[in-house]
Amino acid sequence: MPSRYHALEWYMERIGRITYSQEHRLGPFSYDGPAALYAALIVGGFLSADTPLGDLSDLYLYEGQLLQPIRYHNIQKGDVFLSAQGEEVAHAGMVLDRFTVIQCSEALGGINRSPIYGYVGPKPTHWYRLALPHQVRVNQVFRHFFDESSGDLANELN
Repeated sequence: MPSRYHALEWYMERIGRITYSQEHRLGPFSYDGPAALYAALIVGGFLSADTPLGDLSDLYLYEGQLLQPIRYHNIQKGDVFLSAQGEEVAHAGMVLDRFTVIQCSEALGGINRSPIYGYVGPKPTHWYRLALPHQVRVNQVFRHFFDESSGDLANELN
């Protein structure tokens, strides 16, 4: 069963032990922000073990499925944030509390806790709640019914 706790635990166990690197971003001794989040989500059971450690643009592909958009004022422990400035600067990590996140960042020298303000990257910052796998399957079924290419729900049922 997927666990936000296990994903956060992956980060916590690596505070001060993992460095930041874009050149050597695939671990196990250094990551960039998105690759670290991928690794945490794999350990947490949200992604399969054979999922490649993608970049920020790959993480955005999970929006509406694994990553359910929420507003900042609704964040809670175990939620996810993504932020980017062009293709060069990408921030990704998990929420520890209303004011603190954990991430792998160049400014932090690797994996560490940081305040949200000033450390989650440029605006816009996107906040997400992790969906459980059964929720993802249900969302995919409903998305099929409401997909513009397949018509509306009434047409699907007739």
